[in-house]
Amino acid sequence: MSDIVVLGMPCCDRGMPPPVSAAFFAPGPDGYRLARRCGVGSLLARNFNDLWCYALNLKRKGEPVTRFAMLHDDVGPTESDWLATLFGEMDKGGFDVLSVAVPIKNGTGWTSCGLGGPSPWQPLCRFTLTELARMPATFSAADIGHADKPLLVNTGCWACRFDADWVERIYFTIRDEIWLNPATDQYEPRVEPEDWNFSRQCHAMGLKVGVTRAVTVRHYGQQGYPNDAVYGEPFDTALLGGSLIA
Repeated sequence: MSDIVVLGMPCCDRGMPPPVSAAFFAPGPDGYRLARRCGVGSLLARNFNDLWCYALNLKRKGEPVTRFAMLHDDVGPTESDWLATLFGEMDKGGFDVLSVAVPIKNGTGWTSCGLGGPSPWQPLCRFTLTELARMPATFSAADIGHADKPLLVNTGCWACRFDADWVERIYFTIRDEIWLNPATDQYEPRVEPEDWNFSRQCHAMGLKVGVTRAVTVRHYGQQGYPNDAVYGEPFDTALLGGSLIA
């Protein structure tokens, strides 16, 4: 019996660009059966956890679920064999979790992946497309000289192994608070998004987490923002005075 990949897509009611739909319904990698599931809801972390529980419950029934993958309804891989490419990079690097670098939907060149600092409320940095172009196509935090820091990854297009017990001890959650910023003497909201919280959980469990550009994607908003081009800022100028990447 072939191993099963659960491919989940958290959805809202905005509709799905055709390239995203084509990628979601593309044939899976050789040797795997795809179990596709869409999760519809406005509570993002609840939606993610529903998809995760679907995979857990299939496994609990004795189904051979060995991998889990997720694709957001606004992220479109440009190649139909994107999942096979992602699995190939996972296997080659021995990753437990591997996420595709996805640009934020603006012209800054920032992506939703980066390095975690001491505070859960703010990353140390977000990688820019300029920085990623200087880095290996697929890498871990250790590969770029920051083994002590959590690699913060995005959930727009990613995959993980599902054949170890850690999958039963992890979850998605969004943490919020209101704090009085001493620098401005103003109350401000702060948030730890579900993807970066998940990344920190993975780091605490000792999992090997990676980021890759081997899968090319477009992040769809008013236009498709590509991850295989260089544009925008040289580094995350909102958080740093210079790049942390050699």
